[in-house]
Amino acid sequence: MAKKSSKHECMAAPMVDRDWRARDDADTLRRAGEIMNDGGRLKAAQTEVRKTAAALERVTAGTKPRGNGLGLAKGRR
Repeated sequence: MAKKSSKHECMAAPMVDRDWRARDDADTLRRAGEIMNDGGRLKAAQTEVRKTAAALERVTAGTKPRGNGLGLAKGRR
């Protein structure tokens, strides 16, 4: 049986989540800025996005992914 939470615990959890999310979002924005300002990293990231989009398009179109794709063609599921 799961432990019943007190009213205090329930009230505190959303605040902790918001604080953690704000720190994580700030870090994400900082990293995005670093990538956007580094032409080589930006180009490499864009290439990976295109590969992922192409693999997802093949999956949604119902065709078998080529090569490694998103790892969907490797081994058994």
